[in-house]
Amino acid sequence: MNVKINILFLSLLSICTISCLNDAPEFVPSLYVESYISPSLDFEVKVLHTSHALRPKAENDFVENAKVTIKDFNTVETFECEYVGNGIYRSVGASPTTGGQYQLQVEAEGFETCLSSSYVPLMGDITFHNFDFETSDEGENIRITFEPDIPAGLENYLAWKFTYTGVSQSTSTEQENEETQNQDLVAYNVESTVEYTLIPVQDLQSDGSSESPIITIVAPKTSLPNYSPENAFDGTDISINVVAISEHLYAHMLNDRPRNQPISSINSNESSNYHNILGGYGIFGGFNEKSFALKE
Repeated sequence: MNVKINILFLSLLSICTISCLNDAPEFVPSLYVESYISPSLDFEVKVLHTSHALRPKAENDFVENAKVTIKDFNTVETFECEYVGNGIYRSVGASPTTGGQYQLQVEAEGFETCLSSSYVPLMGDITFHNFDFETSDEGENIRITFEPDIPAGLENYLAWKFTYTGVSQSTSTEQENEETQNQDLVAYNVESTVEYTLIPVQDLQSDGSSESPIITIVAPKTSLPNYSPENAFDGTDISINVVAISEHLYAHMLNDRPRNQPISSINSNESSNYHNILGGYGIFGGFNEKSFALKE
């Protein structure tokens, strides 16, 4: 009897699904575009397309026949990105500059043309003041203060993360050790990058005693990369990456940015509530990163 009921239920479910597909308005796929621009990286754009939630998903959502162009508003130069595979288009002989403003255009047959614009924020030197330890009810914390040289009178957006610069105990060969240390941790290195923490905008306003604000970071000691309770910690082999981010990227990070992915991760985040791609979905934003060691 139960078998007959289950078969009947599955049959009704199948009929309802087919009915929903037939009665629903015609689905028109859109482009999903992601590009994070920084002076340390070439222009790189990933182009996907959206899929109908009730229809079988394609093997991949890559768009391989797009025309991706970027216009530099500073030089009025326009150049085209070349397709390199897996939905990724990359610039040839061109890269973003600090303070540069850019327009991104993506065209592909069967899709609405996408447009967006963003900029690479200014980021000066960082003056490291000190770090110390403090004890709270939750445990031992590390307390760090630094002063970023950021443009006065502008709306500034910053984020930070710890980076381990030493040799991981889990690395098995000298070659792997060298590769790990030489990787650009800003770029697409998911395994060795932890989530960036946004600095509240109000904390970036100077109190008037200096041109730049003094930023204080308090974090659990256990949050340090490569932390081990057996080993004493004095700041060796730990750096802080401070990144200035565009207004668009700040809004994107506030809205469901995937955890454990770096800021410039090219993996799509179609769940984000924030998009700045006109004619489609996705994010086009800039960032500029500096790093300083806790102990030289």
